[in-house]
Amino acid sequence: MTDPTKIDCPEEHQDPKGAAGPYDCQSFKWDPSGTRTVEPRAGKINSRLYAWTRVTDAQPGDKFWIEMKKKAGETGPCYPVEFKPGGRNCTEAIPVEAGAQCRAGCAVKGVAKYTAWSSCQK
Repeated sequence: MTDPTKIDCPEEHQDPKGAAGPYDCQSFKWDPSGTRTVEPRAGKINSRLYAWTRVTDAQPGDKFWIEMKKKAGETGPCYPVEFKPGGRNCTEAIPVEAGAQCRAGCAVKGVAKYTAWSSCQK
């Protein structure tokens, strides 16, 4: 059964490469002694605010995605990526609607962790 609080991911999405003013909304280190960091990111593409997930020092098999929460419910996981050597370390960027909050999710060896919800707006 589908979770009734979940809604479809936005059809509109962009490659975040080249987004203006990208910034980290609220990152965390996956393992405090390691270098893998999960970052919900935000920046402007064509003058509109977008959010995406980036994982620094991603390892093969890591899976990560972006989620959004708004009045109508929650999305997600949107545009998940499974990291492969030489592959992309970020998801597609989704537009941030007024009043929405975003969070990043990452699964390592089947264990999922999330950032806190953030408006990702400066």
